[in-house]
Amino acid sequence: MDNITLENTKEAVPRNRWVLLLVALVGLPAVLAALLSYLTSSNGITYCTTLNCQAFAQLLRSSINESVAPCDSFGRFVCDGWRTEHHYSVREQFYRNALESMARLTRAVEIPRAGQSAVQQVAAFYRSCDKLYETGRDDTPLVREALAEAGVLWPSRPANPVVVHTLAALALRLGWASILDIDIKTIGRKRTIVSFTTAPMFYFLHSENLRPLERLEHFNRLRDAFDNGGSGPKVSYGDIEVLENATLTNLTRASFMRGHASLGPAVLHRNPAEWNASIARFLRTGKEVQFETTSPAYVETFADFWRAQGEGDAHLLVSWHAVRFAAHFARVDLVNPSAVKRADETYGRRHICIMTLYMALGDVVFASYNAYAFTDSVRGDVKKVVLGVREALSKKMRGESAEAAGLDGWSSVERVFSVLDYSRTNPGIEQTPLPGLSDFGDVFVDNWLAALRTFELAERTPKRFLSPGTLLHSRIFEITPEVTDIALVPMALAYPFYDKAATAAVKYGGLGSHVSRASARIVLARFKNDSDDKAPHSRHLSLAAFLACIAADVAGQAEPPRHDVAEELAALLVLFDAFSEAEREDQRRLAEFPEFSSRQIFFSTWCFMRCTGQLSEPDDVDPCSAELRHVQAFSEAFRCVKGTQLNPERKCRLS
Repeated sequence: MDNITLENTKEAVPRNRWVLLLVALVGLPAVLAALLSYLTSSNGITYCTTLNCQAFAQLLRSSINESVAPCDSFGRFVCDGWRTEHHYSVREQFYRNALESMARLTRAVEIPRAGQSAVQQVAAFYRSCDKLYETGRDDTPLVREALAEAGVLWPSRPANPVVVHTLAALALRLGWASILDIDIKTIGRKRTIVSFTTAPMFYFLHSENLRPLERLEHFNRLRDAFDNGGSGPKVSYGDIEVLENATLTNLTRASFMRGHASLGPAVLHRNPAEWNASIARFLRTGKEVQFETTSPAYVETFADFWRAQGEGDAHLLVSWHAVRFAAHFARVDLVNPSAVKRADETYGRRHICIMTLYMALGDVVFASYNAYAFTDSVRGDVKKVVLGVREALSKKMRGESAEAAGLDGWSSVERVFSVLDYSRTNPGIEQTPLPGLSDFGDVFVDNWLAALRTFELAERTPKRFLSPGTLLHSRIFEITPEVTDIALVPMALAYPFYDKAATAAVKYGGLGSHVSRASARIVLARFKNDSDDKAPHSRHLSLAAFLACIAADVAGQAEPPRHDVAEELAALLVLFDAFSEAEREDQRRLAEFPEFSSRQIFFSTWCFMRCTGQLSEPDDVDPCSAELRHVQAFSEAFRCVKGTQLNPERKCRLS
C-alpha cells in the first residue's frame, strides 16, 4: 500500500465533500477525529504518525541492511547500518543522549548563593563538577591534602604505611574507596555488620583501556601534579607495572564473581580488632562486629596479594588507585588522556559528574529529570508495560509458587519505580534543602567532601537504590538480589527506549525488552541457585530441559554467541506473550514501514535495542539470531523456510 503521511494527503482532503457534510452534522471535534483516522488509516490498517514514531522509523530504516535476508542473519539485517555508522551500541549512545538532557535541565536551574533547595543543591553540585572541566581550574592542592589525611602520599612512599587505616579513610571519610569499599550497617545499639565489596571505581579505572604510551603519559602527569617535593623514595612507572602485572588480572577476574560470605581473620589478613579500630575512627560501631562480603573471591584475591607482597606494596596499590580516581576532582588534564583523544570528553565529563553526584547524594540527583519525564500519565503507561511482562512471566512459571520462582511481590511496582518516584515520595524538594546539607559552592572537591562528612556525622547514607556500577556501565535497570526485584534507571524513559505515544510493538520491543530481560535473569538465577537437595519440581525440570537444549544448540553453532542466549531467549519468549496481549488493543504500524506488520516491527525493535557499535569488539556482530531461531512467531512473521538457519526443525521451548 502507499505510504500515507500528512504531506501527501493535504491536497486530497478538500476534494472529499463528505467532510462538509460531517461539519454540518456533528461539528468540528468529530470531524477532526474522522480526519485523523483518514490520515492514518487505510484498509483497516492504522499507522502511528507522531514525530517520535517517524523519527524512530527513520532511525530503524537507516540501520537496516536490505542486502541481507532477515531469515539468514536477522542481527545483520537490522544492525549493519548502525554498526557501520556508530562507535557505540544503541543502548550506550542513547544513554549518552539522556545524560545530555539531564545536563541541560540542570543548567536551567537558577541557583542562589544561599538558601538553596534540594533541587538547587543538586544543580550547584553538578555545575561545580562541570566548571572544573570548563574553566580549567586547578584544585590539586585540595585533593592532595585530603589524600594525605588518609595516608596517601603518592608518589612518595610513606615510611610507615597502614593499609587498614588508608582503606577505611578512603572509603568512609573521603568517599574515594580504593580496591575495597566498606559499608557499615548498625543493628540496634550493639551489633554492626561491616561489608567489604569491590570499590565501584575499580571498574571505572579498568574500563579505560589505555595504550602503553598513554599509560606512561598518564602516570607522568599524575606524578608531576601530586608530588609535593618532599624527600624520601618516589614511585616509578616500573613499580606500578610490576604491581599491576602481579595482581590486576586476578583482581579483575574476581571482581565479576558474586556470592555472600562471612569473613574471618584468615581472609581479612589483619585481625578483626584492628579493622574495627580503624573503622570506628570514622563511623561508630557496636560491641559485636560481624564482617561479611558479597564479593568473596575479590576480597580473598586482594588479601592473598597483601599477604604475599607485604604492607608496602599493598599500600602502594591502594594509593595508586585512589590517586587516579581523585584526579577527577583535581584538574581536567589529569583525567584519562584517551578520553580527550577519542572524542569522548563531553560524555566522560557528564558521566563522571552524574556518577559522583549519585554516590554523594543518591536518588535526588535524578529528581528534576524524573519530574520532567515521569509524569503521572507516563507512570501509568510504564506500569502497564511492567505488569504486562510480569504477568506473562508468571503464566510461564505457572505450577510453581511465586516465592519459589522469585516472583513474590511482583504485582507491585514500588521497587521498580523506587528511583523514578523520588519526587513523589519526597515532596518539597523544590522548596527545602536536603536534611543537614549546607549550600554548595563552586569548588567540586569541597562540595564532595562536605556532603560526605555531613552524612558521616549523621551516621546515615543518602537514599540510593542504584549501584555506581549500573551507571558506569550504562545499564537500564538495577537488580537487587536480596529482594529479587529490579529498579529502573531514569535513562530507561529516554527515546528510543520508551515513548508514551509509541506503538505497542515499539514500546514492548524497547522498554519492555529490558524489563523482561531483568525479570528473566532473576528467575533463572533463582533456579540455578536452588539447593541440590530439594525435590525437583516439574517447573525445575522444564527449566533444566530448556537450559540444556540451549546449551546444546549454542555449542553446535559455527561461531557460538558470546552473550547469554538462555537468558535472552527466556526473556524474549515471555516478552512476546506480553506484547501479544497488548497487540489486541494496539496494532498500529509505522508509516515509514508500510510493508512491516506490527509483529515484524516488534522483532525488529527488539533486535535494534541490541545493536552493537564499532567499539564493541567483544560483542556479537549478530546479537539476535541465536534467540530468534527458537521463536516460532518470528519464523512465521518473516516467513522463514522450515529447516533453515532461523527456522530449525528443533526449537528450544519454555512452557
